[in-house]
Amino acid sequence: MNLAKYRKTQKELEESEERADQAEVAMSRLRAKNRTSVSVTRTPTVSSRQQRIVSLYTSAVSYDGVVVEYSG
Repeated sequence: MNLAKYRKTQKELEESEERADQAEVAMSRLRAKNRTSVSVTRTPTVSSRQQRIVSLYTSAVSYDGVVVEYSG
């Protein structure tokens, strides 16, 4: 029984790490896009769609105990 729990926990850890990696990629893309818009508009703007994406990824990642911080 302990081996089954270990394997389940290991699988959950790997899945949460994968989601964290995906969230980091999404954040990098948003930051790059934001830097581009800053150079054009001179003020950082984040669309409501980008805010929802950040919120969704942050919620998904925070659920697994990993916190992604967005400082857009």
